[in-house]
Amino acid sequence: MSMLHFFPATDAEQVNWLTHYALRLTINGTTCGISAREIARTQADLLYHRWFIQFGYPARLNDAKAIAAYKKQLLTGHSQDSIIYPEPISTPKPPPQPVPGIYTRLMNQISRIKASPNYTETIGKDLGILPLMHSVEHSDPGYWLTTEIGMNASRVQIDFTKYGHEGIWI
Repeated sequence: MSMLHFFPATDAEQVNWLTHYALRLTINGTTCGISAREIARTQADLLYHRWFIQFGYPARLNDAKAIAAYKKQLLTGHSQDSIIYPEPISTPKPPPQPVPGIYTRLMNQISRIKASPNYTETIGKDLGILPLMHSVEHSDPGYWLTTEIGMNASRVQIDFTKYGHEGIWI
């Protein structure tokens, strides 16, 4: 999934952004042509997504680690060791699960908001959908070359960092 310049990369930042967007959408959404029904659906989507990021996903990761440690101890531990089957992590009750495609619906909605004749930079800033400005100016993308030598052929790999530029020309 490609991330846009305004959408945070970390889970903690996403929780904050999703909370802010859901609150501000009720104020700015109808101005930009989003119906009250769609706003309610978006808020339900984002509520579930926030729950999943904060509780559901971390709990399942922890459960997987605990069961893997249990399996390892069960298979290779000492006979005098006592082991207890791990209990699943309990989480707050999840909100109703929406249909798949939360991120796609959200990005489509943001595109429609930005295309609205009533959209302004002030609304974009309030919703948190303006591109983030980089604190360091990079006039040019950075790149580096790596030569990989194989048995039958060699190749050059080009890696690059765009630093907020739209793209690069190779």
